[in-house]
Amino acid sequence: MTIHFAIAKEEIAVRSIIATDDEGRVLYSRAQPLGPAIYSNHELAYRTLIAVLRWAREHSSEQGTICTDQELLYREIGGEWECNAIHLRLLRDEARALLEEMDARLLYIPIRENMQARLLCRMAAHQARVEMKGGQSVA
Repeated sequence: MTIHFAIAKEEIAVRSIIATDDEGRVLYSRAQPLGPAIYSNHELAYRTLIAVLRWAREHSSEQGTICTDQELLYREIGGEWECNAIHLRLLRDEARALLEEMDARLLYIPIRENMQARLLCRMAAHQARVEMKGGQSVA
């Protein structure tokens, strides 16, 4: 199984996940508005990765690849870059433990290879903004 995830944060924080099998068939696809954007992009990325890993642990017994276009997240988890904020180190350590427990692999990909997850995220963010404005278009 391969899982792509994306985040968006403007007025509202949103995350998306798309899980596919080895032939590329979509097994699961969801975008989730999380409410007001109270987390930094960095923290939102860690929290989303942890949610993705928990979802994968519950729904699959096979080893998986988690794809992200969040380079900072990828390099901190891989130990190439330091993670200086204490609250982010705790999230990093939790993500590392889940990756190890599941024998999953985190893969950094260019944004263009993650467009499906990004578009799903943006559509959900737009819909959430429309709902916040009482159904008025907020293009």
